[in-house]
Amino acid sequence: MIGSDIVSVSYVKKQFYVDDRYVPWAAYPLLTSPTPYPQADNHNDWTLICADITNSSITAIVTRALDTGDAQDRVIEAGVSLPVVYAFGSTTNKVAYHGGINRGTDSIQFYGDVTPYPPADADGSVILQYDSGFSTNGLITNYVCKSFDLGPELRQIVAVEVFYNGSTIANSLNHHILLHDFTNLTDYNLYSSTVPCISIDPTSEGGSLLGSGNGLVAAWALGGTPLVLPSEAGIFIGQYQTFKKRYFVMEMHINNPSGLKNINMEKIGLKLYTTTNYRPNDATTITVGDHTTNFPDIPIGSLVSRESTCPGICTQSLLGPVYIYASFLHMHSVGRQMYSLIHRASDSSEVAIIEKRQFWNNGFQVMTPVNEVLYPGDQISTHCVYDTSKQSIPVAFGSSSYNEMCINFLFVYSTTNVNGVYFCGYITSDYTSCGPNPDYIFEYDNPTPDGIDSIPLEYQFGIGGPSMNPTRAPTYSPTKVVVNELKYSSYGNAFKISVAICGAFLFAVIIFLLYNYSKTTSRQLYKQPQIEPIEVHKVESLDSKNNHDDFELVQQSQDDKN
Repeated sequence: MIGSDIVSVSYVKKQFYVDDRYVPWAAYPLLTSPTPYPQADNHNDWTLICADITNSSITAIVTRALDTGDAQDRVIEAGVSLPVVYAFGSTTNKVAYHGGINRGTDSIQFYGDVTPYPPADADGSVILQYDSGFSTNGLITNYVCKSFDLGPELRQIVAVEVFYNGSTIANSLNHHILLHDFTNLTDYNLYSSTVPCISIDPTSEGGSLLGSGNGLVAAWALGGTPLVLPSEAGIFIGQYQTFKKRYFVMEMHINNPSGLKNINMEKIGLKLYTTTNYRPNDATTITVGDHTTNFPDIPIGSLVSRESTCPGICTQSLLGPVYIYASFLHMHSVGRQMYSLIHRASDSSEVAIIEKRQFWNNGFQVMTPVNEVLYPGDQISTHCVYDTSKQSIPVAFGSSSYNEMCINFLFVYSTTNVNGVYFCGYITSDYTSCGPNPDYIFEYDNPTPDGIDSIPLEYQFGIGGPSMNPTRAPTYSPTKVVVNELKYSSYGNAFKISVAICGAFLFAVIIFLLYNYSKTTSRQLYKQPQIEPIEVHKVESLDSKNNHDDFELVQQSQDDKN
């Protein structure tokens, strides 16, 4: 709950109260002092419009400005689905543990046009799940893999979500899942059943396949939301003439801090929604950051920043603008902040934010819709800030749960303009990778860091500390309503939440914004330069200039041909 914005409603002595709280930063492990405990905001921005109570439920309508200007509140944007935690209990007007079953998580779009999900043009789906071939072996970390042949039918992936049908314990051990393209690679045959990745020895920890295949296709992590592609792009799979992309390996990171043994990890995986109504652009990924986990160790008792640079000399290989529609930041437990910035080649003073997370939480790693463009020559700087103030030994970078990472998976289109630049980031302080896998290295690049060691104040929606508004009195006064004097009123343009919780006297809706915002305002608003409609045709002979071997793109544009 680090960085959360909380509204809670309580019923005490025949009166309803609405409280405004937030959760300040605390280093990992969270159960050691100081712990992240909800605190009252300096200013209560919520108003209780009405409420009612029965023997089995409380119903309340509360209002708040979408953007309060308060550093302890999170901005609520149109069309954006926000990760939410809710809890309820029988305590009085104080925050306390709600028990193991009186809580849950969800993702809610509070206002704005709702995007249909699954996408309206999805006409098929496929579930990829692990078989019964692997059970936990008592190690804290396991990486397990299984291969899948999705067949020759040519179609596009338009959305990806996590799939759970296994035991509750097994589901809880799933830290993240990556889907790799392994077409034409012999290693694909190693994973016909669920076994540890890289080493098929069932007693081993295994390791990540990141960079081993032909590229990343999809990703999901604990607390994450589905990957939904914009209406103008999809991920082509199948086989057509010389195009082939049908063999995949699904990798799962099992985080098992208690060292549980013999937990069968079957019936967990991904559900892919597909369409045969071809969208005009083929989508892919660009992985930036420390994707080889080569950053220097993090010393104990410190606040340390690490930066990975994808230099302009690498992005010059792009054949045109690349549209970034989603960002997936990834660190582990001692991460505090993470953000990726674009420094424009056209104007060195212009800095665009791909995504930023002011409060990192290893248990909530959200796929964030973004709306940004990467141009040839632009530099991407990915920053990770770590807090080891509670650690007893230095923290190394690596794939294990107790190691650290600093990776950003960018979901982009079109594949043609990416031109094989699927990895770009840190190798050493002098070298960076640039190419279809991490082995492509600029040996004499000597990348220049941007030196921005914390999220600049002008990039923040708030820092979770004292109010930044000097005209607002830093006083806290809970709003109360007497139950027998309730009157319904018009809501005007205020933001409204209506929640009913059964069997409760106190509930809290904890809005987990966690600073996973970008400049986007909606999944629907994927802005790009104005172009004429693009047509997709299957062809019998292929233009040698067209990198999509399975189709021809016909586009009338003043910008470029995708």
